[in-house]
Amino acid sequence: MYSCSRHDKSNHEFTTKITDGIYLETYSIYRQGAWGTDIFTDYLTDSTSFRLFIDTYDTEDEAISFSVKEDTIILTKYHFTKDREKDIVYKKIFPIEELKSINRFE
Repeated sequence: MYSCSRHDKSNHEFTTKITDGIYLETYSIYRQGAWGTDIFTDYLTDSTSFRLFIDTYDTEDEAISFSVKEDTIILTKYHFTKDREKDIVYKKIFPIEELKSINRFE
């Protein structure tokens, strides 16, 4: 059974290493199987000093990607058009040193 709550962490899908000691955790909060799309929620974490909610997205027409530039993590949310072109919804900038000092768990 799946919940539509962005806080539901019972259905862990995968963890992606972003940089040394920092990961993006992805959870499935709603699945439609063969009849539709999935809804995922992502958290940025180092598992000891912070865990931040990033966003929830529908896998049919949205995605979240990341890049690392020097000491900064850049997360980008995309929306795909009907032609499968990417439109940027937003970018979030996270200085790594600030992340490690916030001591916040969501």
